[in-house]
Amino acid sequence: MPERRVTYDTFSQGQQTGIELQAPSLQRIFIDAALALSDWRIALDLVKEESKETVALEATGLQPLLHAWLNACAALHSKKGFLPYRIVFSQFDGKKLTATLTGETYTAPRHGYPRPFTSVSADSLRLEELGGTEGGYSLKFLLG
Repeated sequence: MPERRVTYDTFSQGQQTGIELQAPSLQRIFIDAALALSDWRIALDLVKEESKETVALEATGLQPLLHAWLNACAALHSKKGFLPYRIVFSQFDGKKLTATLTGETYTAPRHGYPRPFTSVSADSLRLEELGGTEGGYSLKFLLG
């Protein structure tokens, strides 16, 4: 898919921060949600394409797959310091996905202080198909 700037909004619910976004397709909502996490943590403009990580997941349905995907992307940062800049799916069917994430490892002098979070709550995921002539999807979730 061609790259485009990720646009999203943040919101507060109690003491938690949330992210809300829209995209024209399911694949794009998955990609944009992961890139929004990266951008929220460290501005994407600061991330270079220097290394690659692969994520392969399988779940019982779309919502569990989305939850596993977002938490796998969060774990790449917390365990390896990896910040994705570009994401390409080689497989995506709503129950399985395989993605190649291109980005770089976090370094404090280059990226500054990252906003901390550990996971995305499954209960907070709200994925909806948009009606109307343009269609697409909206997604809202809380960071834990």
